[in-house]
Amino acid sequence: MAKVTIKYMEVTKLPPADVNPKKHDIDQLKQSLQRFGMVAPIILNERTGKLVVGHGRKEALLALKKDGADPPDRVRVTKGKWMVPVLRGIDFESDEDARAYLLADNRLTEIGGWDTDVLMKELQALSAEGPEMLLGIGWSDKELEKLLAEGQDFEEGRPGVTDMSEAERFLESTIKQLAMFYNAKDYDSVIDMLERVLVREEMDNHSAVLKWLLEQYCEKNPEETVDDPQADSDED
Repeated sequence: MAKVTIKYMEVTKLPPADVNPKKHDIDQLKQSLQRFGMVAPIILNERTGKLVVGHGRKEALLALKKDGADPPDRVRVTKGKWMVPVLRGIDFESDEDARAYLLADNRLTEIGGWDTDVLMKELQALSAEGPEMLLGIGWSDKELEKLLAEGQDFEEGRPGVTDMSEAERFLESTIKQLAMFYNAKDYDSVIDMLERVLVREEMDNHSAVLKWLLEQYCEKNPEETVDDPQADSDED
């Protein structure tokens, strides 16, 4: 078994994996690197000499260098070349294992989800220290604005909110999620159409587009509009 070490290597000399389905928000990664530096090393697959972890950071580093930015902390500069920490000695038993780990490394962080209450409190606490405390943590300005607004609405006049059940939490929340499922072919078409309307009508997101489209339909077809059962109960 090879000894696991960290070695500094030139970022441009790190070849990517043959296949990497993971997309990256390079602007967010650039912000994060500029704020926190290289905290975790890139991982090289010794069997192939290619990356298995760190594709997004490599792209972001190359973009920063091209922009003329200063190298992030823990990135060394040798004769103008950016040298980054790389974990060496990781030798997967097969190429298939390496491909599977690339997927696992990305997917496993997604499926855990968030403890919404704790997240809200952390974002509010950081925001209270100054807006710069929210830079480079992975949320866009619009996303942070919505999250903080939701957290504030949750806090005001709702003591003991953390003791609520999931059903009660859903009913009390000012933002709710609607899940819809399509086969792959229809999904691409729906997203394309939503994107076209979003751009043409200058809307903020797909949720706003869908609501607007439904309102347009109901205005043109009032006789087909389903009565609100809550409205009936209010009249009794």
